[in-house]
Amino acid sequence: MRFCGRSVKPMRYLLLLFLVSISYQARSQMRAVTFYDSAWALTSKERHVYYRVGIVDTLRYQYYGEVSEFYKNGKRLMQGNFKANVKQDTFYFYYPSGQLRTRGIYQNNLRKGIWTNYYESGKIKERLEFDNILVTIRDYYDENGAPKVIDGNGKWKTVYDVDPKKALAIEGVLVEGRRNGAWTYQLIDKNNGDTTLYCTETFKNGKFTSGKMYAEDKRGQRMNGPQMLIYPELTRMKNWGTWDVTPYATLKEYPKLPFLAKNVDEVPASFKGGFQAMGLFIGRSLRYPSDARSIGKEGDVFVSFIINSDGTVEKDSVTVVKSVYPSLDAEAVRVVKSFPPWMPGVQSGKPVRSRFMLPVKFRLGTR
Repeated sequence: MRFCGRSVKPMRYLLLLFLVSISYQARSQMRAVTFYDSAWALTSKERHVYYRVGIVDTLRYQYYGEVSEFYKNGKRLMQGNFKANVKQDTFYFYYPSGQLRTRGIYQNNLRKGIWTNYYESGKIKERLEFDNILVTIRDYYDENGAPKVIDGNGKWKTVYDVDPKKALAIEGVLVEGRRNGAWTYQLIDKNNGDTTLYCTETFKNGKFTSGKMYAEDKRGQRMNGPQMLIYPELTRMKNWGTWDVTPYATLKEYPKLPFLAKNVDEVPASFKGGFQAMGLFIGRSLRYPSDARSIGKEGDVFVSFIINSDGTVEKDSVTVVKSVYPSLDAEAVRVVKSFPPWMPGVQSGKPVRSRFMLPVKFRLGTR
């Protein structure tokens, strides 16, 4: 996630004002149309691949009520309801053709109950049951409608999007809804269809016995525990409420978003590799404090920090703006301080300091 903001003279900061008084909420809500590139970063209308329509609180930058997303051709991509960015009730996802792709219910930001995926032909592909972070594959059918998994028993094979350029193919055997035997995970290049082995895992009656990760080592690195989720949430849905922006999203086009640059000559600071790379870094670095885990503490710690003109994090600037629990706060600060150098923000051709606000998410079930 990249946050950026307007210059504040004479400090030349790019400042994001994120948390404000709730008393102004009613008059700050407005219908907004926002445009996104292929990586779901905010961009200009002329460069967009997707667009979103919904009610936004322009003080807290949160969505309320029904929100719809569309492909560039005007076909609906997603429809769902939010309350202060919290996903609620039934959500629908669509293919570019307009055919229903997925239908399921969110309850307080978590997928709940039966979710159904469809082939573009309209035939049912699979039904999955969610219970908090747990997921069980109930039924799976091939493209001809032949059953392959019934009541959690059979061989399951599915493909889901990782990002706009890659997909992940999963294949393995289920016994009473639990993984059994060898499971393979292969990355698919969506441009040319090439596949690369990403990970293998072996299970016995649902319990992990061995595995190798091939992402960074073609020989495979041994794993001490399972690394792959059966059916992870779409990245943009999981991180809903963050604002990843491109240099082409400016105040001229979005006057109610004061953290944007005034014009395209201003370039916001950014984590090298973008939002997804930062998410991976946080995921690898974050350690859930045992005291917080033991009493069920979770939530989002909001951390403020400054990126210097050389791209480094100014460690003395890292502070907690919204606290959850002392050990969670401390861990969020530690992770932010450990960030590698960013690409610094640029104004008038010169690198500048930038201030950011980042929610570090703690959810039970993470490390």
